[in-house]
Parts: sequence; structure tokens; C-alpha cells
Amino acid sequence: MSKIKNWEQIDDFMQDGYKFYMKGDSVSACKEWKKAWELIILAMDSGNYHTIEDFDKDFDGLESVFNWSSEYEMELGNSISNDASFAQTRIDFCTEYLNRVPDSDKGDLNSLNMRRAIAETYFRMGMEDKGEKEFESLNDEYPTWGWGWIGWADEYSDRHDYDKAIKLLTHALDIDGVEEKDIIQERLKDVYQACGMNDKADSIVIEDHSGIPLSEIKNVANEAKSVINDITNRIAKTPERKEKVKAAPIPKKDKIPRNAPCPCGSGKKYKHCCGKNQTSV
Repeated sequence: MSKIKNWEQIDDFMQDGYKFYMKGDSVSACKEWKKAWELIILAMDSGNYHTIEDFDKDFDGLESVFNWSSEYEMELGNSISNDASFAQTRIDFCTEYLNRVPDSDKGDLNSLNMRRAIAETYFRMGMEDKGEKEFESLNDEYPTWGWGWIGWADEYSDRHDYDKAIKLLTHALDIDGVEEKDIIQERLKDVYQACGMNDKADSIVIEDHSGIPLSEIKNVANEAKSVINDITNRIAKTPERKEKVKAAPIPKKDKIPRNAPCPCGSGKKYKHCCGKNQTSV
């Protein structure tokens, strides 16, 4: 089978989606991005690209499929409340994405978020048994990934099943080396407050990732702010120097070709990034 290289069309659908995304129109963005994903699958299959990473090595669009995919997944989640059909689209997309990731990358953040999205979406569809199984599988395999537990507890908290949410969050806090511990503590505090267990909520000392209580961080921040204000006041009272300092000559800048990578490091072409308001070169 010959390769189908529809790079430009894929990129057009991606960029059209981003225009709606920037306006906050998730539904329209997802409609454009669905077209892009269908073409990506077609191109991958025809070109015998086994993974998204392999595809991205050849794809010359303004955004890599790897980076774009996480934004598509999140916007699908945002679109469900406006159009319930996007729930199944989100599950299908995340499942297909995971099928095109090598086993060595199954534990990367993109893949973990895709699995969390699948479980979360089943809950939104009223298929709690399936969502439960997905979260169980995810957290059994990656027990220290805090967002797996947070996402699971959030589903029960949203349904006012506070006992279940408390059980999940307290279990997560007992796991040695669990990540996002401070966020888990914040969620637990919120759940306690929501069900009127204020004493329990007040007993939680939220720590940051370093194990430092947030109250201590705030004290340090306030002290630093005081020092900065003191220095600022001293500078303001310092007599202005009368001598003039000769300005350094401004180096002449070379013109940047519009199709060259943008020097800001965005990965986009100059004409589509910092140079889009410049006159043509």
C-alpha cells in the first residue's frame, strides 16, 4: 500500500480547530480535530507507521500529534456537557491513541491521562461499572500516580457519595511515594467540608511536594515580600545619579526567513508565530 501523505490537510484541520479552541468553542474545535484524527489514522495505516512517535518524525505540521492529542482529549471532555455524542468520541479517540503507543510509553503522562479520561467518561455516560473497572486497572498498575486516585474520587464526590470519595483519598495517602500528595489532601479536605465534617477538614495539614506545610511556605513568602518591599523603598529613596550612561549600540538583526523555525523555540514556523505580524521577507 502506498503512503498517503496528506500532511497539509491534517495541519489545516488542526489549525482550524485551534482557532475555535482559542475562542473557547470546544465543540467546533473538536469537530475539526476529529477530521484531523481520521486523516492521521489513514496516513499512519497507509504509511505503515506503527506508533505516533514514528509518525511525528515525518509529519511536518505546525504542531506534533503527540502534543496536540492531549489538547484534543481535554476539549472532548469539555464538549460532553454540550453534546453527549462526544463522550463516545472521547473513549474511541483515547483507546485508539493507546493502541498506537509502544509498551515502553504506556506509563507516560499522555497515556495515563488517556486512561483516566476513558474511566471518567464512562462515569459521565452512566456506565459506572465500566468506569470503576477502568480506574481499578489504572490504579493497580500505577498506584503512585496521584491523579488516578483524584480522578476516581472526584467522580464519587460529584455524585455526593462522600464516603466512597473519602475511602479512595485516604487510601491514596497511605500509599508510599504517592505523587500529588498535596492535591489529594486538598481534595480530602474539600470532601470533609462538603459533608459537614469540619473537624476532620481542619485536622488536615496540607503539604507541598517537598513535605513542607503550606502554612510554612506562606510565612516564608510573606517574609520575602517584606524584604523585597524594604529594598524597593530604599532604592526609591536613593538620590538619582546625575552622570549619563552611554547607551550600548543596538546590534543589527538579520532577517528571519518566514519558513524558518521561530527563534522563540515554539517549534512553529516563524511566519505562524512571532513573525505573523511582520511584513513579508
